[in-house]
Amino acid sequence: MKQVRYTGKEQTIPKDRYPALYNARNDSSGGYDFSFLPKATFDDNDEDRERTYQSLWDQGDFHFWVGTYWDMLFSDEANTEAYSFW
Repeated sequence: MKQVRYTGKEQTIPKDRYPALYNARNDSSGGYDFSFLPKATFDDNDEDRERTYQSLWDQGDFHFWVGTYWDMLFSDEANTEAYSFW
């Protein structure tokens, strides 16, 4: 998940963005600064789906889990497809 140990000098998100992030938490899935994609798993062809999974994986964090296709947590077929990539 690309965990990083910060020493205190690094700040991934500038503090002046905190209010906007805080206010946006109600519009996201689970309070993250990202949400599910607005399309289902099989709306994409195999190549596009592979690229999407790889992009989410490369971002790290919880993107592959809660920033993926909206049906991944609700459809056995979609979940199996994500699991196969994983």
